[in-house]
Amino acid sequence: MGEKNECGSFLVALENIIQQRKTSGDEKSYVKSLFNKGINKIAQKVGEEAVEVVIEAKDSDEGLF
Repeated sequence: MGEKNECGSFLVALENIIQQRKTSGDEKSYVKSLFNKGINKIAQKVGEEAVEVVIEAKDSDEGLF
């Protein structure tokens, strides 16, 4: 209680990491490979990760109901 949510700084940091990996010279970068494959692959990956977050949040809250 009383903690400040710093999600804005988290999102800025995440955006910076993604940008670095997108423009890196590392051809083995998974992030870079998603950008090379296009928006549909990026959207698919974001969707997969969102589902995992929802499932984990649900599992963590099962004792509350």
